[in-house]
Amino acid sequence: MWRIPVIVALVAGLLYWVRKQASQPSRKIPQPRIGLPVVGDAQAFGKSPISYIRQATARCGPVFQINLLLTKIVMLRGAQLNRFYLDTREEVWSF
Repeated sequence: MWRIPVIVALVAGLLYWVRKQASQPSRKIPQPRIGLPVVGDAQAFGKSPISYIRQATARCGPVFQINLLLTKIVMLRGAQLNRFYLDTREEVWSF
């Protein structure tokens, strides 16, 4: 008898959470995806790192993420972004 209200409450809570997540803007860091899936970033980066970073900046802007096999690297291009990063206290960043 008590199971029905519990199930209804769980479903309502799940629906509320899904709607709340959908309404928030995406905070994902853009990825250029140059090359083949899985090894594409590593292969393209390995051939010509400078050319790869220039292409990625043209596609994604001054902040982007590349995947080198199992490692994710966030690139900050430009003096202003790097100064902002270096001047910000470590507690502010959420890694």
